[in-house]
Amino acid sequence: MQNYQLTVSGGSEKSNYAVSGGYLNQEGIVKYTGFKRYTIRANTNFTLLNDRLQLGRIFNTQEPRVLGLQPT
Repeated sequence: MQNYQLTVSGGSEKSNYAVSGGYLNQEGIVKYTGFKRYTIRANTNFTLLNDRLQLGRIFNTQEPRVLGLQPT
């Protein structure tokens, strides 16, 4: 099995961000089967109007792929 994750984050007193990505590759026990997944996540946060308002956004997606025989 292979599993990789990478995260980058930073910010300032009034804003911050984080972006991460991942990859998973798991071979099945039957030849030519397995599972792969790619993931991406991004977060942003902002503080505005003298700390009276906070805005944030989250983006998350993944792409799973089953390799080999598919159930019908």
